[in-house]
Amino acid sequence: MESEPLIKLKKKLDLLKSERDILNSEVLEERAKIAAIEAEFAKKQNDFLIAKKDLDEKEAMLEKFNFTLRESENTYTKLLLNTDRLYEALEQETTNLRKFNS
Repeated sequence: MESEPLIKLKKKLDLLKSERDILNSEVLEERAKIAAIEAEFAKKQNDFLIAKKDLDEKEAMLEKFNFTLRESENTYTKLLLNTDRLYEALEQETTNLRKFNS
């Protein structure tokens, strides 16, 4: 038969094992949660990178459109000015020809 101190020691060991098992269970649960969060984070990070790349491409395209529009509007304005000058010159020549033919 075991002596009293050994029985107490055995109970204490059993209690420690029980507490360890509870803590181990908590650790395993938290590891699972962390793994799930890491997987979710990786997916979100991937989604972010895809969205960022898409946005960067669209912003670059927008920049090109804005440049093309600015250049086209400047050219159109110059064309209008030159058309007005040409029209005025033709009007003047027509007036001069009428004076000459009269």
